[in-house]
Amino acid sequence: MGSHTIRAHYSGSKVFAPNTAQLYERITQVTFSPARLYFGHQAVGTTSAPQTITMTNTSSTLLSLGKPSVTGNFSIQGTTCGTSLAGGASCTVTILFHPSVTGKQYGHLGVYYNGAGSPQRVKVSGAGV
Repeated sequence: MGSHTIRAHYSGSKVFAPNTAQLYERITQVTFSPARLYFGHQAVGTTSAPQTITMTNTSSTLLSLGKPSVTGNFSIQGTTCGTSLAGGASCTVTILFHPSVTGKQYGHLGVYYNGAGSPQRVKVSGAGV
């Protein structure tokens, strides 16, 4: 949280006197650990072992969360993230990789929330063999 002081001065008027107001700015911050997921080589037509990403609200403000989503040949196995995340709290999203073709494959985990920097995306990748 940061604070800013705004000072307004009016001159030439007997009605308006100098005035000061405090303005507080709340900055929400979400971090992910790890910052990206790599599933390595996975046989086409099979499903990888699950990997988990932890999302942490590093601010002191309650965040409203949207449902996490993932793109590409990846899927969400489960999540502990609900519709909100308290300041300082964490939740997890568990992801699976299931390649349908050979070669490198990319996607991302996306999470929308009502704070600065939304939506956040985490890169996920793997290789079908």
